[in-house]
Amino acid sequence: MVNSIILIGPRQWGEDHQAYLRKNKTTSIQYSAKVSRHVENRLNQFRGTAFRLYIYVPKKYTCDGKIPSYLGSGKVEFRGRVIDFRVSRTPIPSPWPTINGPMRYDKFQSFQYEYWFRVDVLENCDLEISEFEIELTNRSLRNYSVDEFARIWRGNIVFAIEP
Repeated sequence: MVNSIILIGPRQWGEDHQAYLRKNKTTSIQYSAKVSRHVENRLNQFRGTAFRLYIYVPKKYTCDGKIPSYLGSGKVEFRGRVIDFRVSRTPIPSPWPTINGPMRYDKFQSFQYEYWFRVDVLENCDLEISEFEIELTNRSLRNYSVDEFARIWRGNIVFAIEP
């Protein structure tokens, strides 16, 4: 059973959300990625139950626009608990405007994203991406090396089995 998602982003993104969460008890993690029927269907299977969100910090993270490049560990550094989420085929503002969370990573400064995850726990972890089994669109599972994972899955919502 696939029971978690993995997002890809810089360490600073996770740290900023942790700091916001400490002050506000919850944060909303925003993510831009292609919305497909497969992803919508898989996420809807999680609706009504809390599920895990992991943040993989690639060795190098760059984003167009005003965001500098970040160097990272190539590991999964954060583990959170999602208590609610929203998905839209077009970017939308936060569905929880009072808990926007840090949003300085928006390269277009629109603060609108396709995915919003309301999180009430975000802790550090130190996991290798190769420890996760990643679900492919045909529902088969596969492990990835550090280099493969960031190259193939960046900009996607990744469903995975926790190690």
